[in-house]
Amino acid sequence: MADSEAYLDNWAGTVKVELDSPDLPQAIAVPTEEITGPLSERVQAGWLSKIADVCSKIRDGIQQEIDMSEWSCGLTNTGELRGRTPPMFPNRLDLKYIISGNMFSFTPVAPFSQWTRPIILGTFTVVLRMTLQFDTRLEFAQPGARGPISLLSGHLGFEDARLVSSLDGVPLAGDLIAQKLRAGERKLNESTTPLSSDEFGLPDTNQKIHDKANGLRQVFQNEDTQIPYLGLRAALRGSDFVMVFSKGARPAVPLSTCNCTSKCEMRIHCTCAGVTVLRDDERVLMQRLMSGGTWAVSGISEPGAWWVDGKALGASDGEVVTVRFCTMNQWGRRCGENVSFGFEDVGACFSSDPTPTPSCPPGMRVCPGHGCILPSMACAFER
Repeated sequence: MADSEAYLDNWAGTVKVELDSPDLPQAIAVPTEEITGPLSERVQAGWLSKIADVCSKIRDGIQQEIDMSEWSCGLTNTGELRGRTPPMFPNRLDLKYIISGNMFSFTPVAPFSQWTRPIILGTFTVVLRMTLQFDTRLEFAQPGARGPISLLSGHLGFEDARLVSSLDGVPLAGDLIAQKLRAGERKLNESTTPLSSDEFGLPDTNQKIHDKANGLRQVFQNEDTQIPYLGLRAALRGSDFVMVFSKGARPAVPLSTCNCTSKCEMRIHCTCAGVTVLRDDERVLMQRLMSGGTWAVSGISEPGAWWVDGKALGASDGEVVTVRFCTMNQWGRRCGENVSFGFEDVGACFSSDPTPTPSCPPGMRVCPGHGCILPSMACAFER
């Protein structure tokens, strides 16, 4: 059943993980016990860590308005989890955790005498709201704790606050107190406290997902099909929240007609033809053939770039260096033909002046490093 905000109510938050690929007959289910239990358990653990803070927050708010004594506060340990995946926001999960049956009580000290001090009883519902954003792909090069799940927003709030007094129904005194109680209800219902990802163990969960996904790629990765990332789709499927890791739709296309030149600081710069076949999610890996017939990584391009800079890896001046270029995407890696060229040690790099001396128009003068200025203006280099 869904509530008025389209949240699936009484939701356990069961998480399933699958591996999908065009070269597999069907998605492979992956055990999730090592990643996370039901989301309801994870959210409840976060709530239990905040119970003491919630009571303190309410008490401090009351003490800002009035002196009191005989304070007590009791909160329910377990709530109800609700979830939804907004259709207009892919890879997003909204969570709502509702904790009912909470109460507090106190006795105001002033302006009442010791014979007419009312007992104030408050009841309320605590609601935790969180929006989790799932990355569209999991990069194996990035630190695991940073993704693929992030807390887009989250706060703790109150609903249905109701304050009653032991003097309710007493003429004059009850009416005077009632006005203050209604104001207190509004203040409590409007107050919120931000939530952090650490309170619900997101960094630890992300690391476990990263480690599990890293193991998944071993199912179809070998020396010639290195996979730098997996795609990720996350959505509700019935009563389950499913995370589907996937490969791309086609293998990488090897590049052709690559040319290399020597750069300063013992580096190599290479460009390749076939620009039209590169996509934004593809990179070019440059490897150098070392003695003994092994290939060593020299450099990796930016996504979608058709050129790559790399290290010479100990090449000497005049040595014939052999490199190859492998296009990498989500499907795997494809390497092209070997390219050999004579390496030249051109020495150290010298940065050029980013603000060369300009030719100033009449009525202006040159200030080195700052261009043209008025004669009346001071130049920092002349001080």
